[in-house]
Amino acid sequence: MLTSPSVNQLEGLAKEALKEGRDETAYQLLGKILQKEPEHVTASYLLSYIAHKYGNYQKEVELLHKIVSNDPDNLLFRAYYARALVLCGDMLMAHQELQTIDVETTETPELVDTVATTYNRLNLYTEACRCYQRLVQLDANSALVWFNLSTCYKYLGEFEKAREALEKSVSIKPYFEKSQAALSLLNTKKNSVDADIPDRISELTGIQEKSKNPEARLHIAHAIAKELESIGDYSKAFSVLAAHKGALRHVMKYDFDYNKVILDKIVARPSYSVAKINHVDNIFVTGMPRTGTTLVDRILSSADNVVSGGELPCFRTSLKKVLGEASTQFITNGCVQELEDNISREVGRLYRSNTSYLNKNGETLIDKLPMNILLADQILKCIDNSVIVCLDRHPLDTIVGNYRQLFSFSDGGFNYSLSLIDTARFYLFFRNLTQRLRKSYPDRFYLLNYENLVRDPEKESKKLFDFCRLTWCSDYLSIEKNSAPVATASSLQVREKIHTNAISQWRRYADHLDEVKHLLQREGIVYE
Repeated sequence: MLTSPSVNQLEGLAKEALKEGRDETAYQLLGKILQKEPEHVTASYLLSYIAHKYGNYQKEVELLHKIVSNDPDNLLFRAYYARALVLCGDMLMAHQELQTIDVETTETPELVDTVATTYNRLNLYTEACRCYQRLVQLDANSALVWFNLSTCYKYLGEFEKAREALEKSVSIKPYFEKSQAALSLLNTKKNSVDADIPDRISELTGIQEKSKNPEARLHIAHAIAKELESIGDYSKAFSVLAAHKGALRHVMKYDFDYNKVILDKIVARPSYSVAKINHVDNIFVTGMPRTGTTLVDRILSSADNVVSGGELPCFRTSLKKVLGEASTQFITNGCVQELEDNISREVGRLYRSNTSYLNKNGETLIDKLPMNILLADQILKCIDNSVIVCLDRHPLDTIVGNYRQLFSFSDGGFNYSLSLIDTARFYLFFRNLTQRLRKSYPDRFYLLNYENLVRDPEKESKKLFDFCRLTWCSDYLSIEKNSAPVATASSLQVREKIHTNAISQWRRYADHLDEVKHLLQREGIVYE
């Protein structure tokens, strides 16, 4: 007579299956364990691990909540729970969970790393930095830990410390592509000379040739391009990016037309009827990346009673939660779904709850996620007393700036940047969308031109502050004195005074822009 496997045997088989990548088998085995013992901690945790791996963060939350409820003193599971809450958009609950964990008293690197990662996702970089500082005390030989610490230092404006941490990272792991790329992109060495550049490019090329991962190779391509630009070889820098962006696009099998179906619907959708407002509680700063959104965020957040939350995922995650969307992609059908009043009220309630840890004293909150422009209609429908500020920049500077930027491709939102012509096509969508939004929401949608802003900061900022119902002070233009963290590609530039140096940078790459120019001409867009 055959006997069924014991719980211990099932657990061993499940762990073996996970180790071998047989996730479906492991899932079934773990399910059998919970049928026998519903409170089995290891089975619940391993199922949460599988849920996390496949992006089912709500299921991960459910499983970890049960574990934490039964074993509240297990800080590692509590840290995993906080991480899962963030990924579901439950930022406030995640923040509350983290407050119960003292990383200074633990000797468990995994716990400290999970807490640090979660603070990062909450845009609390000072707290994340303290965690990574603790982590290098526990594990000083991890290149990844030093890289993560350097990122926090950069966001906090401590660029020399960031460079030192990156150099420590590459000394441990010379072929760590992210650290090598970050070192070139940071470029804080005051004593570097042009003679050093060929050796650095040769070093990077050797690292790139050894890498088999197309995305890692693209990281190095951005570093090589940065070094080439530092000696004025802009055309070659552009060619290096084109080769490796094209290779990654081919591997990803990305097709702009797949997203274009939804993007066209966003432009064509009917606008909501929204109320006029007398005061502003929430400012959403949007636009295509590299168009001055961080600059505007720094000016606005210099004002009294205004706080910047940075680039927050909260509106998108709140919307997805209420709509029941499971996709981890940014561009989904939720971008065009019509919202009934009860749905929009719940989305607004969730958003305000999940961002309340950032504006505890009732300040006006800035949410500076550029791609929120795709959700502009829903934002104005759901968030009472909110306005949207959208940056508009010269077409070719916008297109070239996005193409030259090193983005994450995890949620698909920036996949267009793997092709220069796709970037131009995305710009055309963006332009058409902003024209509709400006007409539809004149009291709550403000289109701000970047070139006008940097040429006459006081005049344009006064108009911006009037639109946002804020009191103006000329001191707010001293953005170099704003010490708040900056977690964007502009983290170096916005530590400087406002300047016009970035205007017409596209001309450096003019030899590569003929196809883009023809596309703009066909659409009647002036670019000279």
